[in-house]
Amino acid sequence: MNERDYSDQIPSNEFSKLTTFLRPLWSRVVGLEITSEACLKQITGLLVPLWIRGDTPNSARSLIIEDLNNYEENGIIRAPFYWNRRKIATRDRFNSFFETLQNLRLHDIILRSWDSPVYHGLAELHLYLCNISCSVKQSKMYNILMKCPKLRFLKIIGVEVTTEPEFLPAPVSLNELDTFCLQPDDSLHHPEEACQILPLIAKGSNSLIMSLELGHGSSDQSFSTLVSDFLSRSNVETLYACNSHHNPIGSIAALLTHMPCLRTLVLSFPNLADGSLETFLSQHRSNPDP
Repeated sequence: MNERDYSDQIPSNEFSKLTTFLRPLWSRVVGLEITSEACLKQITGLLVPLWIRGDTPNSARSLIIEDLNNYEENGIIRAPFYWNRRKIATRDRFNSFFETLQNLRLHDIILRSWDSPVYHGLAELHLYLCNISCSVKQSKMYNILMKCPKLRFLKIIGVEVTTEPEFLPAPVSLNELDTFCLQPDDSLHHPEEACQILPLIAKGSNSLIMSLELGHGSSDQSFSTLVSDFLSRSNVETLYACNSHHNPIGSIAALLTHMPCLRTLVLSFPNLADGSLETFLSQHRSNPDP
């Protein structure tokens, strides 16, 4: 569903027509994508309960919620599983419906609670600008990763992860993870803090394809340390690194570290002004790996 009504509320007669049309189809729906520039909270709060009530347990595979108008606070919902479940379905039915959910993409959604057990089967998770009015604490991001042990594809874009000095957990083992996309956003107050997710992820069993976007924060020492530490201890086999908006402002120095499993390195619009690439190549020519 793609709703572009800019009024505060969807006219009841229009929504009634939509629900009437969808009612006989719910039993066959395995994925729901809601993209809206207005009334996202209303649309989602009505459609998801109808999906749960009209479908059969263990049938959900994909849920995508995207707020196209991320400047309107009224358009943001807290999280798809934060609603009062008693108004949607019984707890058992609610949980059983989403137990088989494999793909969850939240765009411009504020994360509040991640206590539902329905995330354990997720294979693909996208979190895109999920902290418009608040950052995500490192402990919350850790909790998210802990509840998603079967992740194969993780995409984090523009999510500012704030550190907690007393929070020092053991990294999470995501042994099935094979693709990881991390993109800080220069509009954030501290874009380099997006990389605070890296210490939370342990070395997995699979070889890893990683995509990393550089930006203003990539020249900071904290960014360099976080990225180089992760790359040197991970199974990154293919690394794509690019500068945002074709603007060569980010430093690639943090990427030029020892990566034991690396086979392919792709640099898009790199900033070569600091000579770090030449130094890296020179070192490898004089000290080739055995």
